[in-house]
Amino acid sequence: MEWAIYAFLFNLRIYTKGQLRKIRVLLQNISISLVTLILLFILCEVLTRIVVYFENQKSFKKAISSLPEITKGKSVSLRSIIQPSKYRKIIYELRPYASVYYENVIVQTNSQGWRGAKEFSLDKDRDTVRVVGLGDSFMFGQGVNQDETALGFLEKELNTRFPQKKWEIINTAVPGYNTVMQIETLQQKVLVYKPDIVMMEIIGNDFDLPNFIYELDSCLDITKSFFIELLLQRFKSRKENFKLFDAPFSYSSNSFENDPRKVPLQYRDMVGWDSFVRAAKELKKLQTKNNFIVIVYRTSSVFDKEIDSLCKQLGFHAIFNFFDWIEDLSLVVSKADRHPNAKQNKKTAEKILNYMTEKEIIYNFLRKR
Repeated sequence: MEWAIYAFLFNLRIYTKGQLRKIRVLLQNISISLVTLILLFILCEVLTRIVVYFENQKSFKKAISSLPEITKGKSVSLRSIIQPSKYRKIIYELRPYASVYYENVIVQTNSQGWRGAKEFSLDKDRDTVRVVGLGDSFMFGQGVNQDETALGFLEKELNTRFPQKKWEIINTAVPGYNTVMQIETLQQKVLVYKPDIVMMEIIGNDFDLPNFIYELDSCLDITKSFFIELLLQRFKSRKENFKLFDAPFSYSSNSFENDPRKVPLQYRDMVGWDSFVRAAKELKKLQTKNNFIVIVYRTSSVFDKEIDSLCKQLGFHAIFNFFDWIEDLSLVVSKADRHPNAKQNKKTAEKILNYMTEKEIIYNFLRKR
């Protein structure tokens, strides 16, 4: 552009060569100044984001340390037994070492916040077959005792019928989780336990926001400038990070919001069909890398055909049209609480066991020495 201006002025013979040289130097100085300002802004932006990162770490530690103690044997709500997670896509998790009444039954958690008091060693014995359950309140077993959950029944039956191996089941399910959170839990917290089988439950609200979310200034968010916000003194009035609050509700679908256009920006990659597909494909990558078997079972949802097709495409073991409890009050916790009761959970465990037997999943492990 400088040469174009030079040629234009030269042809018009308005300026002398000396004057043109001064204009050229001026333009160069302006260009250098602009580049310097841009680089300085980028440096300030990077430094501000580093500060935000460490402030988030401090906020997380503060949020965890300020949680009230859980009184053993106390009757509590879900909000009372969860805590923020440091992982953005997990959002919240069950608090460790809880022993409380939740939904009228005793709920215990271990050091990892997983249901049950049993601890699991990172050094898995070669004769142990470890199964990991990924799910929400259905797999968690809301309203039933630990040994009355579907996974509780399944673990007991596997060890009773096939004692050649030691069968361990880790129930990582948390009420309110969606599929993205479940896969993130597997990736960030569970793979170190070397699962042999990953069992994932899919129900209709797996495409929605979870029960709770929190506000967080993500240092990786490229849609805004942290430095400019700092100059505008935003940090003096910002809300406390990692404070859990109820997720937005969609009255049109009678569930938590599942439209990516209507949820907070940091959660747009966690809801809807596209997010589900990305999570499923991530599960496939983890399966290939870590050599475990995937078993999926689902209830009905608006994406039944798509889920079935996707599972077949990814090569997952899948059990469709799984539950038969929907309108049968003898199979739910209560008329007001339509979670499966102990009777339905036992039927669920039997169906899974029959499927694992039919597909020779169990016998393949029994053959291994």
